[in-house]
Amino acid sequence: MKKYARISVVWTACLCLLLSGCAVQTVKQPLSESAFNEASASASYDHGTSDMPVEVNDSDFITPEGFTTTAPPSRTESTSPSADAGAVLSETSAASSTRITQTVSPSAPASAAARPTVSASGTTAPSSSVPVPVPQASTNEIRAVWISYLDFSSLTKDRSEKAFRNIAGSMIRNIRDGRMNTVFLQVRPASDAMYRSSLYPYSAYISGTEGKDPGYDALAIFCDCAKQAGLSVHAWINPFRVGDASKFDQKAASNPAKQILSDNDPNNDARIVRVGGSLYFDPADPENQQLILAGVRELLQNYAIGGIHIDDYFYPSTDLFIDQKDYDAYIAQGGTEARADWRRTQINTLVSSMYTCVKSFGSQKIFSISPAMEIEKNRSTMYADVARWASYGGYCDWLIPQVYVGFSNQTHPFRETVREWLSLKRSASVRLLFGLAAYKCGTEDKYAGSGSREWIENTDILSRQIAFLRSFDGSSGFALFSYAYTFGEKMSNNSKLEMKSVINML
Repeated sequence: MKKYARISVVWTACLCLLLSGCAVQTVKQPLSESAFNEASASASYDHGTSDMPVEVNDSDFITPEGFTTTAPPSRTESTSPSADAGAVLSETSAASSTRITQTVSPSAPASAAARPTVSASGTTAPSSSVPVPVPQASTNEIRAVWISYLDFSSLTKDRSEKAFRNIAGSMIRNIRDGRMNTVFLQVRPASDAMYRSSLYPYSAYISGTEGKDPGYDALAIFCDCAKQAGLSVHAWINPFRVGDASKFDQKAASNPAKQILSDNDPNNDARIVRVGGSLYFDPADPENQQLILAGVRELLQNYAIGGIHIDDYFYPSTDLFIDQKDYDAYIAQGGTEARADWRRTQINTLVSSMYTCVKSFGSQKIFSISPAMEIEKNRSTMYADVARWASYGGYCDWLIPQVYVGFSNQTHPFRETVREWLSLKRSASVRLLFGLAAYKCGTEDKYAGSGSREWIENTDILSRQIAFLRSFDGSSGFALFSYAYTFGEKMSNNSKLEMKSVINML
């Protein structure tokens, strides 16, 4: 009997441990709207050393890091989703990994638990391969992927229309099968166009030579493919970037920057400025702003796109010469704003005008902005007042900060950086998404300090980041940079494992 009693005690202890383990949960504490309203829109944060680039040239373009700031308003209704009320998140750090658990509400759809998983090779795995449980997504979670001009050009340059259509269709299917629902397609990298335009010449990145007609409309084909797959395509433009100064002679005669500098009128040459080795449109010049707005109208008039998207290229540096002529004219007319405040006013004016332009084509059209990760750096060095854009309607529908860091980043750890953005006072018309660094999977993050090997030693960072975002009512989704690293030719073994984890939780 003692023998059986001992066995009974052991089994009882095991059962207690198992039950207690299932019960240990951390209840999510989403930021309420009142918490947002109480937070100061101008809160200051202790940021690290500036790593914003003072120039951008073609060599910067081909490194994903150049996309970030490293070594580089009819109004929509509030749509900030709440994570599933039955989902609770528990993160337990163990060495270099984090375990995520949840309890699922009885009302959760049965299909979510029964969904088959996807293997690293992209094939469907047996349904017995149960993914790691994570907080349930809201029904309107935005799941986006950026397709940069580099992703585009590596697959499309000098292709026939048939070949391009096949490639575009394949890309769209990959994105759809990856359970994404939104695409940010870069259609104007540098005062050029990946589409038929009366304002900008065809990009060399699609036809091989700037101004050369590839024989088809790439954006129209891409939109057709996306419509068939049920994906929303947003046209991503870089408003101010002209390109590498050393290659300016390769610009087509129809390029607006080329026309400005070759019209024998020195009075307008200040519209184009050189910063380091790169050329930009002066952000404060009224004619430049009108050109940008005309480009937005052209895209919305001619293509079935979901909206317009811009990223983090605003003022290329803090140098005073960039807009000296404009500021002198402002002061001569009695202006009193200090230079930095005046520059923010110029960017605010353009952003607001772009929002109004987009909305003139329908309240359902989206204007989104993907600023750099550091809130104060945006404001002080690029003159992008992201806190204002978040706080007031009339600037953008979606804000998508590029939080391209891991959990162990020494200067800007992921959780703390996300919380900084979530703490901003936010208008009910503005949704907050987060850009995630799929391109870092399997690589050393040389800007992360002691966390530099995190992306090498882990293969579940992206899925854990998405799970963390879902634990807050204030987060509306995510965007992955970029296609080549999530579904394309630049996927490493780590990338494949990361994306397997991501897809299985969507």
